[in-house]
Formats: sequence, structure tokens, C-alpha cells
Amino acid sequence: LYSLLDFANFKVDPNTGWITANRVFDRETRDSYQVTVIASDQGVPQLSSSVLLNLTILDRNDHAPRLVTNRDQSRGSPGRRTSGNQFVVDENAPANTFIGTLEAVDEDSAENAQLHYQLMAENEPLLKTRFSLLANGSLFTAVTLDREEQANKSLTNPLSTTATVTIIVRDLNDNPPEFIRPKELIHTTFDFD
Repeated sequence: LYSLLDFANFKVDPNTGWITANRVFDRETRDSYQVTVIASDQGVPQLSSSVLLNLTILDRNDHAPRLVTNRDQSRGSPGRRTSGNQFVVDENAPANTFIGTLEAVDEDSAENAQLHYQLMAENEPLLKTRFSLLANGSLFTAVTLDREEQANKSLTNPLSTTATVTIIVRDLNDNPPEFIRPKELIHTTFDFD
């Protein structure tokens, strides 16, 4: 006959010795257990033996990654994080200007915690021509940006979760004023009588 000393987490079939869980385990809370299994015979006198089992809980991919939004990671470049996933970069900053770093965390382990960053948007070809995102989450301009073209650009970064990143192109005084009316001369006559 088989028995256990740990009745809270495990149970054992007294005839077969099969050990099963009494509950669902969360590896992120606790990743191993020790269980003492006792095998007893039916003889007189009854004899028994015990063994200590070390059980390791394997990781399941049960946690979605999430973006960390509470860090300033501007590295002294023209791009800076203002709040959350919003960054500001000056217009006319040259191509390859560092904007900021997206950082995600995943509470799973090993291959279940590997992260891959990817830019996605409705107009993806245009997006990839204006920004580049490295494997480590570093975001750069790919071209010189002009605020007059588009002041805000929103990027979606899906992992197994989705986050929107907003890049605000800060306006610089780089355009002279323009007349809205036609540029040709208008001839008119006045009667001062």
C-alpha cells in the first residue's frame, strides 16, 4: 500500500502508487515540491519504506508579455519619453536618431519568455520606411521627419499583447510664412471723390 505525507498538494492511489496533483500549480509562485512516499506491505509485522521525491513544476506559457512604461530611457538624444509609451522627437532630426527603448517583461521562463519586437500599423510599408525597431526594443527614426507631414505617429507593438506607442514630432521653425491668397497682383481703382 502507498501513502503520502503531503495530503494538501498531492494524492496517491494506495494500490498503484500513481501520484496526482490535488490542485493547479503556478510555477511562477513555486517551482518545486518535495513529497515523501511511503510503501507498506501487508505482512506481519508490517514493513514499510519511504522515498523523498523532488518534483519540478514545468513552465507553461500562461503569462502574456507586457510593456514597461515607467522608465525614462532617453540616453541624452533628441528623442525622449514623455509618459507611458509616448516619445517626442524633434522634426528634422537626422535618420537613425534614437527615439527611445520599448521594454517588455514576461513572467514565464525559458523559451516561453523570449520576446520579439515588431512594428505594425495599418499602413505598414510607410511605417517601416520612417522608423526602425531593433530586436532589443530600441526605436530609431529611419528618415528625417517633418512635422508638417504628420505630427503624431502611432505604432502598435503586438507581442501576445498589444500596446500603442505614440511618437510626437516636435515642430521647429523651419518653414517661412506662406500667403494663402493668390500670389499675383490684384489691380483695382479707387474713386477718392
